[in-house]
Amino acid sequence: MPELPDALLMARMQFAFAVGFHFAFPAITIGPGSYLAVLEGLWLKTGNDAYLELFRYGIKIFAIVFAMGVVSGIVMSYHFGTNCAVFSDKAGSIIGPLMACEVLTAFFLEAGFLGIMLFGMARAGKGLHFTATLMMAAGTFISAFWILSHTVSAAYLTTAFLVGGVGAWHLLRDRDNPRSRIMFSMAMRMGPCLSPAAVAAVAPDRLQEAVISAF
Repeated sequence: MPELPDALLMARMQFAFAVGFHFAFPAITIGPGSYLAVLEGLWLKTGNDAYLELFRYGIKIFAIVFAMGVVSGIVMSYHFGTNCAVFSDKAGSIIGPLMACEVLTAFFLEAGFLGIMLFGMARAGKGLHFTATLMMAAGTFISAFWILSHTVSAAYLTTAFLVGGVGAWHLLRDRDNPRSRIMFSMAMRMGPCLSPAAVAAVAPDRLQEAVISAF
């Protein structure tokens, strides 16, 4: 029989799977929170119902991904106490306050306004609902500041290409769809603007060397 991996390797494999599965959901929710806020703001400013329809289309996906991120994140907290107990003992004084600040200043802000954002359009009024959407977007950004500060630009870039891909798919089916054109044009405007920022955040030293060598 083949030799089974030891407990340490299995714990590492389990943690790698959990963190890899969890990371995808926060990375996807950071950008869409701001994207939904922009859509609702444009709807309130212009009165164009296409923006409202896109908002209602995107908020359902956002809610599902946000819920999956919360559930998978709870599993991560148990991993820190079981699979990574020694790491938590040595580095807990550093990562503990950061995670506590993320929960108190960001997650509670998101969770507090999520219900109004999802179900309060007809009950809370346009102004209060837009405020809730802005608070939701701010919460996702603050959460990224505490935990994933160097990947914020990459998360927004991911959102741009995700929105652009969905818009392009719908445009292939119906070229005259105004909502698809809005999605695709917004994504194509954001992509070129965010790409340099993502490169600078990931490899600032290499970018600096490239700029110096170019001149």
